[in-house]
Amino acid sequence: MTQHGQMVDIMQEHDGRITENRTDIAETQAMVQASDAMLNAWAAQFIEEPPQEDGPEFEVNDLGEEDFDEDPNEDPEEDDDDGDAASDISHRISMAGRGPHARPPRRTLDAAVIKMMVDRRVNKVLAEYEANRLASETSGSNNGSQGNNNKGCSFKSFLNCHTQKFKGTEGAVGMLRWVEKVESVFAMCECADENRVKYATGTLEGPALTWWNTHVQTRGLDGANSMPWADFTRLLQEEYCPRDEVRKLEAEFWVLKMVGSEIEQYCTRFHELCKLCPAMVTPEYKKIEQFISGLPEQIQSMVTASDLTTIQPLIRLAHKLTDQAVAQGKLPKRGEHLKPQESQKRKWEPSHHQSHQPQQQQRSAPARAFTATQPDDKGKGVYQGK
Repeated sequence: MTQHGQMVDIMQEHDGRITENRTDIAETQAMVQASDAMLNAWAAQFIEEPPQEDGPEFEVNDLGEEDFDEDPNEDPEEDDDDGDAASDISHRISMAGRGPHARPPRRTLDAAVIKMMVDRRVNKVLAEYEANRLASETSGSNNGSQGNNNKGCSFKSFLNCHTQKFKGTEGAVGMLRWVEKVESVFAMCECADENRVKYATGTLEGPALTWWNTHVQTRGLDGANSMPWADFTRLLQEEYCPRDEVRKLEAEFWVLKMVGSEIEQYCTRFHELCKLCPAMVTPEYKKIEQFISGLPEQIQSMVTASDLTTIQPLIRLAHKLTDQAVAQGKLPKRGEHLKPQESQKRKWEPSHHQSHQPQQQQRSAPARAFTATQPDDKGKGVYQGK
C-alpha cells in the first residue's frame, strides 16, 4: 500500500473515532441534563421558599451568617459555567440539604425585607415591654392596696377628713347623723376594722366622753377599743335613743305625711326614722307600705298601682309623679305651702254683727283695743278686751 493510501486509512479511522466521541458526548450531556432535572425535582422538597414581601415569617435573630451571601456584590452571572459536571451535581446535592449535616440553602434578602423584619421585631419587643410594665404596675398597685387595707389609716388622716364631734346632747337624730358621717370617713380613709372604735371615740366630747370612759373602766382600754363597730353603735343607741324616745319616734313615724310637694324633706325624715325605728320597716314590704301611706292622695294611688317591691325605685317614682303633679297644678310648688296666705288671716268680727263690714280703729294701745261701730249702732263704742 502506498503511503498515500495509509494516510487516507488513518484519517478515516480518526474521523470515525471523532464521530463516536461526539455521540458519546451528546449522550453524556443528555444524561447529565436528565440527572439535573431529577435532582432539582428531588431537592425542591427540602428548599424553603423565601419570605413574602407582605410579612416575613421568621425573625432577625433566627438568621445566621449562612442566610446571607458571603459577597453581596458578587455577580451570579460570573460563575464558571465550564466546570466539571460532577462538581456541579455535587454542589446541587449539597444545596438540596441532603444528609443530617447538610448545609441549608442560602437566601439573599434585599433591604426592604430586612427592614420589615427589623421593624416587626422591634414592635414585638416594645409590645412585650409595655405589657410587662403594665403588669408590674397593676401588681404593685394591688399589693399596695392590700397593704393599705392591712395597715389602715392613721388617726391624723382620720381627723383630716373633718370628722364631726359628738357630745351626746344632739338627740337620737344627731347621734344617727354622727354615726353615718363617721362610717363615711371610715370608707374614705380605708380605716382598719380594729381601729374604728378607737378612732371614733377620739371625737367624743362632754357627756359622751364621760359615758365612754365608764365603759373603758369596765372593759379595759384594750378591750373597749377592740370592740366590734356594730356592738359600739348598739351601745350608742341604747344610751342616746332609749325606749321611751323610740316610742315617741314610732308615734311620729305612724303619722308622718308629705306636706305639699316637699318630697325631699319627706324622704329625708323617712330614712332617719327607718334607722331609728327598724322594727317598723322590717321586712321590706313594711317599709314600702309605710312610705306610700305618707304620700299625698294626688300621687298615692299611682305609686300603689306600680306594684314595686323595692324602696329605691318606689322613691324615684314618687319624685317623678310629684314633679308631674306640680306641673299640672295638682300640688303647690315647693315652698309655697310655707308662705302665709292673705285669705287665711284671722279677722276680727263683732259678736253682735253677722255681716262683714269695714271697721275703723280709733285708738290702739299695747293692752287695749277700741273699735268704733257703724252709725247704725248709735255711735256707741264696744270694748273688745285686752
